[in-house]
Amino acid sequence: MNIGNTTKELLSSINFVLLLLFPLLISAQTLPPGLNFSPISTSVGSEKMLNRASELVTIDGHSYPIAYHVLVRTNQQLPRLGATNGETETFGLLKTATGLPIINPQGQPWVCTSDSGPDHTSLIEHAGNLFAITYMQCAVGGAYITKLNQAADGTLTPIATRSIDFSSVYGTYYNSAGMKTPWNTLLGNEEYAPPMGEFDAHAQNGAWFQDAIKDNTRMMAIATYNGLPNDAQHAAYFGYYYGWVQEIAITSNQGATQVAKHFAMGRFSHEVAYVMPDQRTVYLSDDGINAGLFMFVADKEQDLSSGTLYAAKWNQVSGTGLGVATLSWINLGHATDSTIQQLLTTKPNFSDMWDKVDLNTNDAKGCPRGFVPTNIYLNHITCVKLKPNMHLAASRLETRLYASYLGATTEFSKEEGISYNPDAEVLYVAMTSISYGMEDQHPSELASVNHVRLPVNRCGAIYALEVDGYAMDNLGQKIASEFVALDMRGLIAGQPRDYTGTKFAPDTCDIDNIAGPDNITYLPRYSSLLIAEDSSRHQNNLLWALNVESGNLERIVSAPYGAEVTSPYWFPNLKGYAYITLVIQHPYAEYSNNTKIVHNRESYVGYIGPFPELDYGILGEDGVLAKSSEIKVNKGYVATRAD
Repeated sequence: MNIGNTTKELLSSINFVLLLLFPLLISAQTLPPGLNFSPISTSVGSEKMLNRASELVTIDGHSYPIAYHVLVRTNQQLPRLGATNGETETFGLLKTATGLPIINPQGQPWVCTSDSGPDHTSLIEHAGNLFAITYMQCAVGGAYITKLNQAADGTLTPIATRSIDFSSVYGTYYNSAGMKTPWNTLLGNEEYAPPMGEFDAHAQNGAWFQDAIKDNTRMMAIATYNGLPNDAQHAAYFGYYYGWVQEIAITSNQGATQVAKHFAMGRFSHEVAYVMPDQRTVYLSDDGINAGLFMFVADKEQDLSSGTLYAAKWNQVSGTGLGVATLSWINLGHATDSTIQQLLTTKPNFSDMWDKVDLNTNDAKGCPRGFVPTNIYLNHITCVKLKPNMHLAASRLETRLYASYLGATTEFSKEEGISYNPDAEVLYVAMTSISYGMEDQHPSELASVNHVRLPVNRCGAIYALEVDGYAMDNLGQKIASEFVALDMRGLIAGQPRDYTGTKFAPDTCDIDNIAGPDNITYLPRYSSLLIAEDSSRHQNNLLWALNVESGNLERIVSAPYGAEVTSPYWFPNLKGYAYITLVIQHPYAEYSNNTKIVHNRESYVGYIGPFPELDYGILGEDGVLAKSSEIKVNKGYVATRAD
């Protein structure tokens, strides 16, 4: 008898029984009784100029002091990571492909603070070292990697920083939210992809698009980064270099990095790419007007370089309030990063893929025979006809347009953060505003389509999407994922309010409710969804903690006037402590001419905490207790220890 094998089989049998009982054990014994922040009041008077945050959290009946700690601010000088001769780095300085500072129109080195500023920040442990990677949300994007010191009490401080080189992937662009993957890399996103369908090759002075302030300025920045002339010949294709998901891996204890763009995941206004527990399914939000909701299913776990892309179709069941819909999924085809990257080397133009006719009405009957009406451009209906053999190119270079062409819903308005609740198997998606294409018969949408037909709510909402393990696409093929969203309904909505004549007069949404929800993050086992705001409808943008079971809503951070609260993200265990990263962008932006405070307008990169470690484990296949960060999960529950 082989005693070793018998023991292993016995442990395996015991573990199998534990796995079957795990949901019951969690609900009956180990589910924590709660996590509650001490709420803060609405900012009034001089408080409106301050960062204010909760100072206490109660977890399972025990209270812990917490605070919002600043790690670094834009324009701050830090030692250069990896330097040996005392060099320093300016945090947030944007650089060209050759590593030189980009000069702004005022003739000064361009530091990313006055456009939007730094955005998502992930904390990543590598070889025993702790790093923060911070994206830059400016016309030419970028990222900084900062090595951190963790004190015995969990407090984090910066040691050194360095900009990350994106030259191998054409640079990066207007980086928004992000996610630390289960395999310890960072997924980032490029939003506001240049609208190449509007490109006018006959325009003068680089005015290629209708939006001179945003789109044309960004194209000029792209040309500057790449050292290319901003002329019609080059601008017709280099806009396709941007609007992708990228992935950053740390490769050394000095913060060396490897960067990839995942061209297989499509090009649009990416807000966040959210990896589901199977480590193959990724939900993709589209931050725009008349936008789509996308899902990517990779061929392999932990490898996003190839897979199939889908776009959601909203099938409305109810138009009351935030509405209720079932979701069906339109198959946009399979692709690989390498195939699309090779396509980009051919310098494709929009006209290589599509014939188009623009209409000045939302009546699709005006489209010529053989053309399909689409609504992805705000000011007009575009009738398009796909050219022969261009399905693959169109599906990845013009993803939103191709989705609309195939009948998917492209009516969502300012679709922002995504997070997943493994306790209830529910995906959450934030909508900054229920307007434009989500309205019933809005002029910007197709009168003949009008999938989403809801009352206007400019205070925004969070939607809940239940996921399931079995779904078919529009081609009748089974989707190879156990995390397919099948319906969509409202979780919480902001409420318009008239505060005329009161001290809250600048606010137009209820001060005790959300307004303009942006990025979100869920705290597993505690039913807590954190909701950040980006809205002019609250004079001070806020971070809220919503208990998704009780509905209790707590205000836990208030940013200064004019600032955006962005990219909260939950890290349950980093070397024995938990943290919520949080960025406060462009404080006092509405007071840019006030010389008394303009010097203090640099953005804040920081965290809330430190919390005690909040990482739960289970018996692994080898009989050893594993942290949840070390295990794979099936739906909400542990399946096997990860390799």
